[in-house]
Amino acid sequence: MDLIITEAYSHPKDTPGVLHTCELVEDHGGHVCPVQLVCDQGVLEQRIQKQDRVEAGKTSSVEELRSLMQQYEFFTPIPGRESFSINNTDVQPDEAARRIAAHYSLSLI
Repeated sequence: MDLIITEAYSHPKDTPGVLHTCELVEDHGGHVCPVQLVCDQGVLEQRIQKQDRVEAGKTSSVEELRSLMQQYEFFTPIPGRESFSINNTDVQPDEAARRIAAHYSLSLI
């Protein structure tokens, strides 16, 4: 099994958990493909408020986002891992998926 990671990684707080996940996948013959998705702050603040985030129980308020961004470092790649970064401010999800697949030599289903 392979794993593409696009979660909001907060350095260094999330490092132990993310590295543990990587080890579990790799110990079972899988590959981990870290992807860092970034966008302009204004676009991020618009996206954070979307209904699907509310329904998923994710951060969905601009105030909470701003507070988290002051508390944590979200732009540092996972240590010791190649991370592919995409500025998706003006990139549609299907195009981002194609770029990720191409970068990691993965086939699209």
